[in-house]
Amino acid sequence: MIIDPNALGSVVGSEATQSEIIEEEHAEADEREAPTAVLLFRAGSPVLKAVPLSLITRLEEIETSQIERCNGDDVVQYRGALMPLVYVDEEHLRRDASVQPVLVFTEGGRPVGLAIDEIVDIVEERLTIEIRSEEPGTIGAAILRGHAVEIVDVSHYLGRGLGHRLIGKPDRFSRGVKLLLVDDSQFFRNMLAPLLTASGYDVTLAASADEALSLKDKGATFDLIVSDLEMPGMDGIALAERIKGDRRWGKTPLIALSSHGSPRLVERSRAAGFVTHVGKFDRQKLMDALEDCCKQWGLAA
Repeated sequence: MIIDPNALGSVVGSEATQSEIIEEEHAEADEREAPTAVLLFRAGSPVLKAVPLSLITRLEEIETSQIERCNGDDVVQYRGALMPLVYVDEEHLRRDASVQPVLVFTEGGRPVGLAIDEIVDIVEERLTIEIRSEEPGTIGAAILRGHAVEIVDVSHYLGRGLGHRLIGKPDRFSRGVKLLLVDDSQFFRNMLAPLLTASGYDVTLAASADEALSLKDKGATFDLIVSDLEMPGMDGIALAERIKGDRRWGKTPLIALSSHGSPRLVERSRAAGFVTHVGKFDRQKLMDALEDCCKQWGLAA
């Protein structure tokens, strides 16, 4: 890596020495290697499955006698509302046991329960997708605690559970707002896109900064842009600088997504033009930030 201390100094301040800048780069690299808390479980087969713990609202054990059928689907009365239950293996909709373990996910105040066979463990390790998957409901495979583990596509089950019949009216602040989501990770695109769409946003996806800029060159326009900061090639900060220098896209509000939030990185993202910085797994903060942007920039339909 070649570091230009003068160029970085213009961003981080004239008092930063070359040594401090190198230490900062090393610290940020260490943060990117930080482990992720992951829930290991089995469902539908003996193969271990995993989901980031931060995506789960609650872990529940529901008596199977409380599971009811409604419109051809399994539901359970949960905290004063009907919660749909979805299954990894649709051929085995009910457990023979008296208690059904359930992972509860929540979107827009609406819970969805993923019925599983058993919770195995909670581990903290670096989550790296080794093999991508085209199988519905699975992002790919990773190695955790020395075992091959299937990484669950949460958005697949949220989409099945919410469905068109359970999704409420879009928020008045988000209805029809054109949003560009830029992230090189298929996992995060698959996780966020259906949630944003269900909240009323008109979502377009880009897998890289170059893809986003290609949309700009083709004349596309957006009301909001949400971009990951850590992307190969052109990163999110460089993308923001390009956007802010463009006549048509320059005034579009930008929201930064990052798996870590060092003060220096937050400062750099704001200097590049992002209005706020949100953790990649903090879905509620992202939704709040989007709503604030809609209000501040008068984007409500």
